[in-house]
Amino acid sequence: MPEILNEFMASYRKMNNIVSVNVISAVPLNAAAQDAIKARLIEAGLITGSIEMHTKVNPDIIGGFQIEFDHKLIDTSISHALDKMRRELAINLYESKIRSL
Repeated sequence: MPEILNEFMASYRKMNNIVSVNVISAVPLNAAAQDAIKARLIEAGLITGSIEMHTKVNPDIIGGFQIEFDHKLIDTSISHALDKMRRELAINLYESKIRSL
């Protein structure tokens, strides 16, 4: 029965041009912040139609937010940026040149 309900809701959203958006932030978002995110998604042309927003708090992302919709992820979290820097520093291209001198 849950599968049928999920499929019905997905069909309903598709027919009515409603996009379900999940936002994960480090702190709870107030209504103004939620409205700003919705407006920016529409202005950027990423979403057309109505937005059904679901919010979740995850302090592990430190700051920023993660937005998931239509099998897409926009990750502006500080934890993501730190992980990216950590990976880039692990592949230090300059170290081998310094040692060869």
